[in-house]
Amino acid sequence: MSWSRSFVPVLLIASSLAAMPRSAQATWSVIAVDPETREVGAAGATCGPFVWMIAQVEPDAGAVVSLFATNVGARKDIAAALGEGESPEAALEPVLVADYDDELGIRQYAVVGFDGLGAVYTGDECDDWKGAFAEDYMAVAGNTLVSELVLGEVALAYQAAQGEPLADRLLAALEAGAAQGGDSRCDPEVAAESAFLFVAQPDDGRPTIDLTASSKDGAVAALRDKYDGGKRRNLHCSSAGDLPSGLGLLGLLGILGLLLRRRAEIRLTAPAPRSHPAAARAEGPAP
Repeated sequence: MSWSRSFVPVLLIASSLAAMPRSAQATWSVIAVDPETREVGAAGATCGPFVWMIAQVEPDAGAVVSLFATNVGARKDIAAALGEGESPEAALEPVLVADYDDELGIRQYAVVGFDGLGAVYTGDECDDWKGAFAEDYMAVAGNTLVSELVLGEVALAYQAAQGEPLADRLLAALEAGAAQGGDSRCDPEVAAESAFLFVAQPDDGRPTIDLTASSKDGAVAALRDKYDGGKRRNLHCSSAGDLPSGLGLLGLLGILGLLLRRRAEIRLTAPAPRSHPAAARAEGPAP
């Protein structure tokens, strides 16, 4: 295979990425911190792909989700502010001004930290049903939902699991939202087609629990299967087939490109085939 042909798959993938929507258009999410263990976490689901792009957890600081028309830059800025010790309200405030973002009507945010009450924002152009609210160390947010019961049940399930590990509480809350029908674009029995669960310990460089799931039959149930399987093995890691948040599409493209380039270099620099010694002796010395 020539180098030009080897590069075709990368070009095709890049073209597909360019055609993809830049936002996670609908989701329900729950984010929280545990003031006793100093864990931080986030969970969410949607009836579209790649919902995990909405979330970021900052170890020993807090968590943020950017929903509807996801603003990844704002998500990163909020997480950085949490990492510098700012409160959720102070971290969120700078991205809610027109000079920073002139499309605030299609944004939705939830932010939590260790300073108590979380902070939320919902733009008036997000699709109904939409809403968000915050409590001490926890916040929920969602849009394009079946009804307000989705977020209500998410919050109730999280509180009912008090005393359980943070990951268990977040996943139970996500399942409660799915049980209410979740994203209105999905069949109520499916509720979502992609879902994630991230939890970081205070001394983590990245989340200890970094799980994503994609399934046309129900991503939240698929996420539960992964989580339970990880608990049995005492191991939690992302599936490469689900494009984990830590690697992402661009990371996979980079790896694919490097592998293809290395293969081409090997083909170009490979030594010429050596003749058999017997044949060389038969030919004799060159004139």
